[in-house]
Amino acid sequence: MSGIRIVTIAIVALSILLVIVTQAQVAGPSITCSPSPDAMKSGSVTTISYTMANVVDSDVGVVINGSGGDTVWTTQLSGQAAGTHSVTWDGTDGHGNPVPDDRYTITLTATNGTIAGLPSAFGIAVDGNGDIYIADALNHRVLIFDSTGALIQTIGGTRGTGNYEFNSPWDLEVDGNGNIYVADTDNNRIQVYDSTGAWLRTIEGGSVQFNAPASIEVDTAGNTYVADSGNNRIQIFDSTGTWQEDIRRFGAFDERFENPRGVAVDGAGNIYVADTSNCRIHKYDSTGTWLQTFGSPGEGNGEFYNPWGIVVDSAGNIYVADTDNGRIQVFDNAGTWQHNIEGSATGPFRFTFGVALDADENIYITDFDNDPEHDSDRVCVFYSGVEGVTTVCVDNIVPVVTCTLPDTSVNGWYTTDVPVALSATDVGGSGVDQIEYSLDNAHWNTYTGPFEVTGEGTNTVHWNCSDNAGNYATGSRQINIDKPAPASSGNPPPTISMDEMYGRQPTTTAAPTQLPTATSGPTATVTETMVTATITPSPTLTPTPMSTPTPAATPEEPTSIQGHCLWPILLVLAVIVLMAGGYYWIKRQ
Repeated sequence: MSGIRIVTIAIVALSILLVIVTQAQVAGPSITCSPSPDAMKSGSVTTISYTMANVVDSDVGVVINGSGGDTVWTTQLSGQAAGTHSVTWDGTDGHGNPVPDDRYTITLTATNGTIAGLPSAFGIAVDGNGDIYIADALNHRVLIFDSTGALIQTIGGTRGTGNYEFNSPWDLEVDGNGNIYVADTDNNRIQVYDSTGAWLRTIEGGSVQFNAPASIEVDTAGNTYVADSGNNRIQIFDSTGTWQEDIRRFGAFDERFENPRGVAVDGAGNIYVADTSNCRIHKYDSTGTWLQTFGSPGEGNGEFYNPWGIVVDSAGNIYVADTDNGRIQVFDNAGTWQHNIEGSATGPFRFTFGVALDADENIYITDFDNDPEHDSDRVCVFYSGVEGVTTVCVDNIVPVVTCTLPDTSVNGWYTTDVPVALSATDVGGSGVDQIEYSLDNAHWNTYTGPFEVTGEGTNTVHWNCSDNAGNYATGSRQINIDKPAPASSGNPPPTISMDEMYGRQPTTTAAPTQLPTATSGPTATVTETMVTATITPSPTLTPTPMSTPTPAATPEEPTSIQGHCLWPILLVLAVIVLMAGGYYWIKRQ
């Protein structure tokens, strides 16, 4: 038993998961846009590329506003299909005058779209994916279009009583699981199909069956509400198609109706009935208790002429297809008239049978017999909040470039390599694009960070800066560099003599004469007749032989060392002379 319970719980959980996945909605109608370029100068052009998704062929309004909110330019683009398009702007106002520098906001809005050329269009519904379902009553079929208005499927097409046959289907509805409910009006039944178009079942009606079921509604719990117009009642069924109850109020009093052809249910379970023959709307609570009636026959605001389709949005606003007046009237949740929708950009409505809302509460309206000459109907879609927004900058001011050098120069000269930093400020608001620099005004580099100037002498740094609008700033700056000579190293430079300097023949210096070495010894005694002289010699003096002098390292006149060695010789000669003179004097005595 416990195993069966576990399996049952698992099946229920899986069913819930499938419901959640099935009900998940795809992205709704949208516009995305971007300008190229996103900044411009006066006289140039920007191309605004925009992509429309999940929309039928639609009119697109383009509005350009300044930063203060003032509108400078508008245009209307008709019949724009889903896909990518573009529009250009030349930076002028509506009179052709250049606009002032500013950042401008560009807003593209899908206003209303059309699926045209339909053979007949009565009831309408939209599922969570944005697919559009139309009851083609005169051709006994259901047409299914995707969110862009492309026909993707047809159910039926043959008049008959089979499971895939219809007889003038007036209305239809799609539940949260994608199941399709069709009011097969002249066959007096409701046919139900799954999301693929496969037949599921037929609801034949309550105690006395149906008589011309004109409209159908399915609430979030899967309960089905049918406007059984020929029986002057609303029949209610559960999610399995089992009859639950009637709201039967035939008559012309406030809570009664005659020939009801529209039914809707709001989020609170309140039931709204289009009392077609009495030209008014009734509101009942979920138990069928009458709450309110509004409207009366006529053409004025809040008056109806055969109201048919009806739908309620999440705020409780009520949309009524005022069929023979060719319009949609909108009321608040208290039944107070708000405004009318009486046509699209391509013309007024003729007979409005059906009205529906998608998940984003965009409004879909069937316009029957709009082109009687060509027997052509249409579906008009009124989008709300489907817009794309972008900006573009108009900038005619060049950027300001700053060149920064170190403050180590002396009298405008540097003695080392010089680092250079460039920076730019965008004044006009479009943003700096890039900075380029050159040292010869011929070969340019993209500036990515500080660089060094190393050449001695006068150098010139050139720059070229652009902003995103195409404005250019150019400039230059001189940098003087004088580096000191490097210290010498290695062998000294060769030297030259004075003779080589002045071109003279070199003077040959004789080697000095080797002098006899005086040796200390016994006292030498010279004996002559009657003359005796005792000579005590000086200390031994050994002169060093002189070699040829090496030329000096500087160009000065070399000084001979002979003058420095002559005095010993002269001293010896003086002693010899004195001795000889003494000898001679003694001899004469």
